[in-house]
Amino acid sequence: MNVRRRDVGRRDHGTILPLVLVFVVVLGLVLAGTARYTATNLRYSAVVEERASASASAEAALRHAIQRVGANAVATCDGGPVTIAPTYDPVADPILADADTIDITCTRLDTGQATLSDWAAVITADGIGGANDLEINAPATIEQAATGRIFMQSLRQSDLRINYDDVVFNGNLFYDGSGDDCATIDRYSESSSGWDDDIVMGSGSFVCWPQTWDQVVDEPPTANLPAHVPGNPTWTMVGSCRVFEPGWYHELELNVGGDNYFRSGAYVFEDVLIDTSYDPVTTTTAWGTTILAGYGDDTTFDTRLATGTSCEAAQALDALDGPAPLNTGTNGVTWYLGGSSKLLINRDTTIEMIPMTIDDGLRRHAVSLHVFGSGGAWPSTLASGVDVIEEGSGSGNRALFQGQIWAPTQPIDLYQLTGDANGQITSGVVAAQVLVDSTSGSMGALGPDRTQADHELLLSATATVDGVTVEARAVVEHRPGATAGSRVAVRSIRIID
Repeated sequence: MNVRRRDVGRRDHGTILPLVLVFVVVLGLVLAGTARYTATNLRYSAVVEERASASASAEAALRHAIQRVGANAVATCDGGPVTIAPTYDPVADPILADADTIDITCTRLDTGQATLSDWAAVITADGIGGANDLEINAPATIEQAATGRIFMQSLRQSDLRINYDDVVFNGNLFYDGSGDDCATIDRYSESSSGWDDDIVMGSGSFVCWPQTWDQVVDEPPTANLPAHVPGNPTWTMVGSCRVFEPGWYHELELNVGGDNYFRSGAYVFEDVLIDTSYDPVTTTTAWGTTILAGYGDDTTFDTRLATGTSCEAAQALDALDGPAPLNTGTNGVTWYLGGSSKLLINRDTTIEMIPMTIDDGLRRHAVSLHVFGSGGAWPSTLASGVDVIEEGSGSGNRALFQGQIWAPTQPIDLYQLTGDANGQITSGVVAAQVLVDSTSGSMGALGPDRTQADHELLLSATATVDGVTVEARAVVEHRPGATAGSRVAVRSIRIID
């Protein structure tokens, strides 16, 4: 019996060690897997945290870029992508400061021809003969002749005439170099006689541009035009103000010597000499006519020159009625000139035109006067070199065109007119020749479109945090001249990681 018990003990001896070893191996495998899982989670959490930090920095940088665009602190981004240098405060913007690097770029998406709103003036020199294509009479007290860019089909000494000293151009002065060597063009330069006395480039510079005028600007779209019918729309009187309705005109019976108001809408003039001092129906001539066209919204365009007239009531009624049907939803006026039509500002006339806004689906064009070309509804028949707008008799003529003027084959002569409401043509002009008086006020004689210049921009902000890079993109519509707070509309935002 005792022998059997010892045999059983021998058989069980040593079985604990393998069990312990198996347990240790299994436990080791479990612990190793758990450690690997924990390490992976920790690494993933770190990556997620870095990516979240980079994403937050990229979004913050994008918001910063949108704010910069809204403050008009960014150029039009032509030829982009254009780098935008961040100008943030590390204390006020700690999220941006957390990033190792921030890169912001801007690209203009509407890459077709520039709109007229990009330019204060485009001088085509059509039929002028290369003398005084742009002439500015600027008293020495005036610091600024033009804001915005100016393009001249040619820029020789004889093409640009400045009659007084220290006229400031706050915008680049472009000239056509498509057929010439830019370095050899006889243009104004510091070595040219009298340049340093006559012209100060301000914030701009001379730029030789490898395009002709018709390659840098396109014709604004045409509004919904009135029907081409015989006769003229009937005018009415509101007090002592003669009120005209949109329509197709074969003659214009102005209240000469008195006040006139043109209700919002499109006007077509067929072979009409608009002499502001002459009534062709009564053959009456008089001095001191006032013409006010359209009403403004007090933030975009408003009456600044033809104030205090008897037409204020008619203008208020026009505003109450809302935009005219032919005005495509806005509150201004566009005159279309066809055939032999032209404007003669005569015998101490005051004329102010608040423009119609015409939307072509991409941009809104503010247009005051449009001369029909060969493809227009009633093409102009004015001979080359004939002024389409000119000054007549009197030393008290005043003019303010708040919208664009399109007359690429005709000269415009506003040389002796006074426009004491910050300029004469304040939203751009395309003409064969422009003669203007630089006037009092901050804008000078010429200015670019202040509110209707829409650009579609792609903003990209890339942030890197601890080696992790995230990009944020936004497509925005930029309207440089609009009031603060309404210059940028965000179309889409996307985060790319």
